[in-house]
Amino acid sequence: MVVKMIRRSIVSVLAISLCWANSAFAETPQPQVAQLFVRGEAQLMVPPDQVSVSLGVTTESATAKKAVAANTRKMNSLMNALANLGLSDSDYKTQNFQVQPVWSSRPKGAGNSWKASIVAYRVTNTLYVTTLELDLIGDIIGASTEAGANQVNSVNFSLFNARQYRQQAITQAMENARADAEVLVLASGDRIKRTLSLNLGNASASKERVQMKTMARSSLMADSAAFEPPPISAGDITVRASVSVTYELESP
Repeated sequence: MVVKMIRRSIVSVLAISLCWANSAFAETPQPQVAQLFVRGEAQLMVPPDQVSVSLGVTTESATAKKAVAANTRKMNSLMNALANLGLSDSDYKTQNFQVQPVWSSRPKGAGNSWKASIVAYRVTNTLYVTTLELDLIGDIIGASTEAGANQVNSVNFSLFNARQYRQQAITQAMENARADAEVLVLASGDRIKRTLSLNLGNASASKERVQMKTMARSSLMADSAAFEPPPISAGDITVRASVSVTYELESP
């Protein structure tokens, strides 16, 4: 895996501040302490190694029992399709399950005595599938829709071990802050004595989200003989980190 690193560092205070600590009760003033505050940033561009997709089956019938039974048949077919692609039970989980009544629409010109009634029941079952096999994402979507899935809600590319790259970004941000501090103190004729404070700012890995419009199976499978898995790819994942450091300076 190739990781691209973008070096960024921001010096928040370009001047060395002299901090005097005086006490009203002391006979002599405290010695001056020169400090330098810098802020370092780093950004890594990392290829994703994990992909997740939300797949759903929605069915409707005159009774809740029939709607659930129809949904169950299609979900079993969907899970068999995933198994045929080499996915295991641990690669997916139920994300959402709902049974809802479908109410009649108010007809035009209906009087005050009109009341809505239940005309059907709608059942929605959604699976969240996650795999390290990025090349399978098109096949997963294709096989799932052939098996009866009529919803493809989202596709997310991410990092399986995001913490590893987060730590790399933190290390690079600290190195950037130190490098800029050394340039400044060299120009001033001073040198860094010690670190007075160190704070970690934002340190996170983004996700690459592919927006997928919920599609009806009829339109997906209008020409099943010519159906091919959709090509889906993602760009690099951005991992960022920032640190703020205060150094105490001393004269050589």
